[in-house]
Amino acid sequence: MKTESKKKISEEIFEQMKHMIVSGQWKPGDKLPSEKELTEIFHASRISVREPIKQLVSLGMLETRHGAGTFVRGFNEDQFTIPIASMIYGQKLTKNDILQILDLRQIEIIITGLAAEKCDKEGIQELWRIYHQMEEGQNDPHVHLSSDYAFHLQISKMTQNPYLVKICRLLYETLEEALKTIVVIMGPQKALYYHNKLIDTISRHYVIEAKATMEEHLKTTIDAVKAIPETSNIFADYSK
Repeated sequence: MKTESKKKISEEIFEQMKHMIVSGQWKPGDKLPSEKELTEIFHASRISVREPIKQLVSLGMLETRHGAGTFVRGFNEDQFTIPIASMIYGQKLTKNDILQILDLRQIEIIITGLAAEKCDKEGIQELWRIYHQMEEGQNDPHVHLSSDYAFHLQISKMTQNPYLVKICRLLYETLEEALKTIVVIMGPQKALYYHNKLIDTISRHYVIEAKATMEEHLKTTIDAVKAIPETSNIFADYSK
């Protein structure tokens, strides 16, 4: 019971420390308070404070300098991409895994609406360029996957919101292995159909129609996944 209690305290301290780094309360280059001071700040034992520091060092958010102390290195999205991606890479994806991953893509409906509202001529031209690239390489799964990623990333760029671009990039790069399975399930023709329709509605600044198209695109993908038996070989093992 005591061990479980200490573990819970360490986890709470880890979350608090992580928040202080992410929020900027502890800035890159700042030296952490001494171990004794940290025990007073968090009202915890030295052991309960040491473990969170070790975890944050392993994540690259803190660094320990011999003879100088522990310092803040900062935060970027890669520090969360790596552990999330490691949950997927090398695993046999189940139907439920794919469906839960598709739930994360619902944010693209909002992104698409903003793109339709704010798009310009250059952004639409880039969408068409990527579309034709996908069309030409539709028989090559690797080309299809990279073009699909580029297409959706370009839509996020057209929102003119750098934070949404980061979210979209993080989403696709983290879920790359799962998206390989989704591309196989959908096939190139359906993707090309919806991408063509997305370009049409976005270029006309039809916000409602563009969002509806993206929603339909995602729903079609979800329905296709649901229709496949759990035992199907299509839920591939990406351990290589």
